[in-house]
Amino acid sequence: MIARPLPRSGPIPFSHPPVPLPLPLPESARPQSQWVKPPATRRPDTNANADAPQAGGPTAQATYCGQGVLSVRSSVTGRLYRFEGRGCTQAIDPRDSLVLARLADLQVQHTRQVSRRGHN
Repeated sequence: MIARPLPRSGPIPFSHPPVPLPLPLPESARPQSQWVKPPATRRPDTNANADAPQAGGPTAQATYCGQGVLSVRSSVTGRLYRFEGRGCTQAIDPRDSLVLARLADLQVQHTRQVSRRGHN
């Protein structure tokens, strides 16, 4: 048995005592950067009509073959596709077809709309 010169009343500290963290500054006292603009109050619409595919161009449809409900947000256009159950079919943006075709429970069919102009 090893004799201790001083009786210990608590655990032996393995590090220095913790340093108290500074309190956060109020919003009015925070320094304002001249280089970074504050965030906008409203995000711009990423699904604007300018991004829509042209009428008469290629189209695609996706059919859900799985069980339950499937919600997918495309990483290409940012659109949300929600399939309510087996056999649910939706028209999808052709730019999203490659992303959605990678899902095992979706079957993607490509079609081409035929323009009737110029035909008699």
